[in-house]
Amino acid sequence: MQTTYTFTYFKDFARYLLNNHLPALARYYYQLLCKANAPLLSAVAHLSEEQQIAIARASIEDFLQRVQQNTALEGAQQVLDQWRQNQHQHFRRESIVTSDIVLTISARRKLYRQHLHLYTTDLQEGIRIMEDYDGFLTLLNQRTFEVYQEVQQEVLRRERNLFESVISNSVDGIIAFDKDLRILALNKVLEEHNGVKEADVVGKKIFEVFPGYEESEEGKSFLKVLKGEQIYLQNRPFRRKKGFYDVHTIPLFSSRGELQGGLSVVHDISLRKEQEDALRLKQQELQQQKDELTATVEELRASNEELEKTRRQLQELNARLEERVHQRTEQLEYQRQWLYKLFMQVPGLIGIVSGKEGSVVLYNEAFSRLWGGRQVLGLPMREAWPELEGQGYFEILDEVLSSGKTISLREFPGQIDRHNNGQLHQAYFNFTYSPYMNPSGETEGVILYGVDVTEQVEARRQTEQSEEKLSMALEAGQMGIWDYDPKTDTSTNSLLFHQLYGYDSPSLAWSFADYLNHIHPEHRSLVEKEFAKGLKKGSMAFEARILQRDGNSSWAAIMGKVYYNEQKEPIRIVGIMTDISERKRAEEELQQSHQELQRTNTDLDNFIYTASHDLRSPIVNLEGLISMLQRNLAQQLEAQNGQLLNMMTTSISRLKRTIDGLTDITRIQKEDEQRELLSIDQILQEVKQDVAGLLEESGARLETELQVPSLEFAPHNLRSILYNLLSNAIKYRKPDVPLVIRIQTYRHENHIVLSVEDNGLGINAANQKKLFSMFKRFHSHVRGSGIGLYLVKRIIENAGGRVEAQSQEGQGSRFCVYFPA
Repeated sequence: MQTTYTFTYFKDFARYLLNNHLPALARYYYQLLCKANAPLLSAVAHLSEEQQIAIARASIEDFLQRVQQNTALEGAQQVLDQWRQNQHQHFRRESIVTSDIVLTISARRKLYRQHLHLYTTDLQEGIRIMEDYDGFLTLLNQRTFEVYQEVQQEVLRRERNLFESVISNSVDGIIAFDKDLRILALNKVLEEHNGVKEADVVGKKIFEVFPGYEESEEGKSFLKVLKGEQIYLQNRPFRRKKGFYDVHTIPLFSSRGELQGGLSVVHDISLRKEQEDALRLKQQELQQQKDELTATVEELRASNEELEKTRRQLQELNARLEERVHQRTEQLEYQRQWLYKLFMQVPGLIGIVSGKEGSVVLYNEAFSRLWGGRQVLGLPMREAWPELEGQGYFEILDEVLSSGKTISLREFPGQIDRHNNGQLHQAYFNFTYSPYMNPSGETEGVILYGVDVTEQVEARRQTEQSEEKLSMALEAGQMGIWDYDPKTDTSTNSLLFHQLYGYDSPSLAWSFADYLNHIHPEHRSLVEKEFAKGLKKGSMAFEARILQRDGNSSWAAIMGKVYYNEQKEPIRIVGIMTDISERKRAEEELQQSHQELQRTNTDLDNFIYTASHDLRSPIVNLEGLISMLQRNLAQQLEAQNGQLLNMMTTSISRLKRTIDGLTDITRIQKEDEQRELLSIDQILQEVKQDVAGLLEESGARLETELQVPSLEFAPHNLRSILYNLLSNAIKYRKPDVPLVIRIQTYRHENHIVLSVEDNGLGINAANQKKLFSMFKRFHSHVRGSGIGLYLVKRIIENAGGRVEAQSQEGQGSRFCVYFPA
């Protein structure tokens, strides 16, 4: 691998920039990254603009100095290695992908090209300087992809280790071997394929057991895998039966990255080949259409030779990167699929949760049946199975996540909703909470292995007292128990109750005043009120902050039941207390995430506004050039070429309408129009003038019933709503039925409703869910950008209202806009 690059022509240019234009280079480079919305900037977004420019300057200055020393490639390699090892001082590895680095490199090239005229006006010299720099970029892009491959290899090892515990139930054939080609494991599928038993071949070398394989492609793949390669053989014929298979052989590494051996997976594809052939033919047709479209685009861009050359180079590089990434993604997806099938078929209960909240990322069919088929994928455990709150399962999960240690439970009780109908049933489980680690050795999540032992436990515990059951379940669930006597003002509490307050052992019996002294001052009045209410109604349940022995505070959920004597006087209150600090922190984090999402939406609107504004000028120029070409060559063009120019003019007009729609969308967010008391009929008359041609052409009859004659709203926005609804009603009419459009206003609860109803084509039920999406059109014979209804929805929702649609295909549509009264 080449580690150095010697610059020839670029070196003097670099020295000139370093000595004369470094501050201007840094600021322009920063502007290029901002304009391209480079993800690299998000890593330093907390810094001021001047601090970010200072970082850009240091980076450019270091590069130009290294050019003088011929160490630029070595410096870039160091940055890539820091990124790969997740040790870069500014950027985390998971926040930056290879395309982000390529984008930054492209910005650097544009930076130097824009300043080249300051150094020389000789075109040939300028070309030599940029070709010298492009030679460096070629080597850097190549190394960037190599580093990306290494990162992907690390991810593959991590996923393989996660599913290792269920590999023995694979429906595919699997053989594992060490670095000396000795067989470590052979599952039942390969036993049947090869007519051998695992017990007879484990420990023997592969080529001793299968002597005919040594010169075969499969045998050669074993040797290549021991050199660190991944081998994927397709469409291989079976030796002992008819059919074909794919075999994927991969190296196995230790946690330190040392080669330990390999794993070969054999997948029967006999029944799939015919479908693959049909799919391949369809892909060829799609590729041909894509090639034709690409050729058309290339003809339109031929006017700028230098830009075209640069675009082709970037396109070729991106194509190679995309192809390699696509191949690697297919391999990873294949392994995920067969590991997922194995996982789902395991008869025991298996689930995987991740993160501090214990979000459910995977569970097998047995686990799903336990909860009545409840769909909980992606939900935090407390939201997925709320009935488990306070039963100890979540507390144990928190402990495993924090300590990184495995916890096993036997006959652990739980009230669960087995049929997902709101009815709770008592159940018992043998569960093991096993943490799994990320490559840095940190606990990332927990694997839950379990067996439902409810029938066995209930059969054995029929003679046990119900109070003993409750006591054991609460104690195993890590919930503190408290028992208070209001007559004597004394209490007896469990050890865990005191541990929640930071005590190592039970202290003396607490009075009610002792309880209050351990409640945060902000919540003491709340606790007094809840206890007073509980004594009257017979139960209590509330949340409060408690004070621990060391002065720190935490959140607790407190529940209790009141027992009375014959005179209906309270004589005993028994309850439980659970630490809910993690849940409270999760709620705060969720609020922060919501605020971040709002900021992201604002940034997206700004991007759309800038992009539509920047595209407008070149589109107008291109339209003028085509119009000039049509006039100048009107007598010389053949009919076919003239038709092509007309098609181009139509496409440009469609693009201009789309840009206008995008500008309207962003205007809704950016503008703060002053509301006025508007006459709805006056606005309607103005809109009718705007669509007068469409009304005359369609012969439409308008019926109005304005029970509410006026409303307070922004004039431009009300006009836009009426225009889009009325023009849509006209455009999507039925050609053989006279068009009738009915416009009404009326009051409904706290809203003024504007209704536009027609007897047009209507929309089927399947498409109604996507009715207000951007660029969605459901009738191809009508021209339009697909932005109108989306614009209506954005306008009214920004004003605090809503829009609803009722439609039946072939009968017509009705749109109701609800304005806040």
